[in-house]
Amino acid sequence: MSPRNTLTAARHIVVEGPIGVGKTSLAHRLGDYLDAQQLLEQPELNPFLSRFYQDQPRFALPTQLSFLFQRLDRLRELSQPDFFSRPLVTDFMFEKDSLFALLTLAEDEYALYRQVHERLSPPPVPPDLVIYLQARPETLIARVRKRGLERERWIDDAYLALLAESYMRFFHDYDAAPVMVVNSESINFIDCDDDFQLLVKRIEGCADTANISTGESRPMSTHVATRRLTHIDLARMRASGERSPCPHLLRRELCTAVRSAPASTHCSSATRSAWSCKATTRHCR
Repeated sequence: MSPRNTLTAARHIVVEGPIGVGKTSLAHRLGDYLDAQQLLEQPELNPFLSRFYQDQPRFALPTQLSFLFQRLDRLRELSQPDFFSRPLVTDFMFEKDSLFALLTLAEDEYALYRQVHERLSPPPVPPDLVIYLQARPETLIARVRKRGLERERWIDDAYLALLAESYMRFFHDYDAAPVMVVNSESINFIDCDDDFQLLVKRIEGCADTANISTGESRPMSTHVATRRLTHIDLARMRASGERSPCPHLLRRELCTAVRSAPASTHCSSATRSAWSCKATTRHCR
């Protein structure tokens, strides 16, 4: 499939999710499709990672600091003058570093980590769109075991389950950029062109609805007054034969958080089933 950039509204896209959900594979294919720059994590370069999975209390701090320094190095590339002259797709956001630190570090280690983090962290560069991939813990476990990477041989099932829960909590409160939540339980973005094209169409619909483009060649998320979260079950849509954004589905699946919203929440019963709205901050249509 030849690259063609039809996502003019979202020039900086982040694909995120827990280990085993397929974020790097999707980021790579999406980057190729958009003819975009790709900024990907390199966990294989962390010398402590495999030992961390075998003995987390002993190796949590050096593993976390190693990832922190690696992510800082990668993000410094964003400060280059011409970096956003082309679209950008990444498979991580810097905020995830603290998520992992909270999950793995002891209290005194976390205090030290925060000192390093606060002194070295660059100003945030919010993306235009975050694609948050979800899957059940047992699915994540099965995928990790199937790919059989040596460094992941010792990953504990309970750790993956706790990580998946931590991601859900993180994105429930995340409001720096529009978020598209995708149920990736039974779809294949890499080997199935129909699944991938369906996702691309939904991204286009989300970007257009969020109105996040102003024609400038830099991320505009900080200038958006509202945040939209789109919850998509592509497997259900594929089974029903849907191949383009449906206004009815968008109306049912989109939640808009308005920072200055009054202390009330107005949700239809259909929307409540798609997303648990947080009182005082999120209005659903």
